[in-house]
Amino acid sequence: MSKLKFLTLFVASLLMLSLVSCDKDDDKDLSKKDLLIGGEWTGDQIWMLGNNMTETLKNYGVTASQTKIDFKKDGSYTIKYEGETQQDGEWEFGSDETVIITNKGTSDETEYTINKLTSSELHMEGLFAMDETTEMSMEIRMKR
Repeated sequence: MSKLKFLTLFVASLLMLSLVSCDKDDDKDLSKKDLLIGGEWTGDQIWMLGNNMTETLKNYGVTASQTKIDFKKDGSYTIKYEGETQQDGEWEFGSDETVIITNKGTSDETEYTINKLTSSELHMEGLFAMDETTEMSMEIRMKR
């Protein structure tokens, strides 16, 4: 009788472990577009030249968490900072869905390289305007 209880408990434990360990594979079932448009992204970190500059930039009034980006299924997007719309327009994928192109064919066209994309993280790198004459390559890491 004790062998039967042990076997039942063992099988139940294996079943529970297999159900709990499946969430990492869920992203594999979603397309890159589905991952991108799955909800609003919130800034988490800002990296420049391989360094996490999030805390340093706070001293200059730039707070990563105040940045929100929402990519929509219809190809539109909105970037907000401190609740105010900073930029909006159209987006599309380029280069085998490893690049996001915003406002293609306009003077505001910008390309962002996707360094990481999961259902909960988006890391994208591109040139960001520091002022009217200076651009700097940065990676913004976003979370959902």
